[in-house]
Amino acid sequence: MKRGLIGLMAIGISLGEMGCESQRSSSAPASVSPAVSTSKEEVTIEPVNPGLSSEEAIQQIKNGPFSDTAFVAKAAEMGMAEVELSLLAEDQAVDPAVKDYGVEMQAEHRRANSILINLSNEKKWYTPKNVNAEHKDAYANLLQIRSDKFDRRYMEQMIRDHEIAVALFGEAIKNATDPELRRYAIQTEPSLRDHLTKARAIMKNLDAKK
Repeated sequence: MKRGLIGLMAIGISLGEMGCESQRSSSAPASVSPAVSTSKEEVTIEPVNPGLSSEEAIQQIKNGPFSDTAFVAKAAEMGMAEVELSLLAEDQAVDPAVKDYGVEMQAEHRRANSILINLSNEKKWYTPKNVNAEHKDAYANLLQIRSDKFDRRYMEQMIRDHEIAVALFGEAIKNATDPELRRYAIQTEPSLRDHLTKARAIMKNLDAKK
């Protein structure tokens, strides 16, 4: 595949598209109808961690106010970002373990995103159609990196994102008021922990090879 096909077009991929199987061909990914919100007020989808370390971002999540709608928007954006970044990993990673991890992340997060989209449509919750500025920057930066430097930078991003995601879903498990949303968080959080464990193990192996 030519890398230009992934390019910055992936930044505009909708959540509906994230719910489909990826078409790794010369055409853009197949799409389904995106989540539609009848809410008059969109939820702010600024970075969860603007300029913060992952530890500081986690504290921000734990200490801040929780709402079901804000969680849905953040979880949807982060899941969409994981798919987009992992498309790059499948295309650009050098280490087979990193490439395989990228493929796994696409499948796992598409599945979780699809469930969240369906729930959001049912509940009339707002879900973003694009990734936030932070993840756009991460995508643009990764797009320019080649060789083993890409592998390390991608895995660093995966560790960071999944540390934050685990904290975010942990708060939903404790604080979500909608029972179906809480059930979604309970069912999804173990997979996120598994993704984090695998990301840390891959990074350890990359460090050993350095």
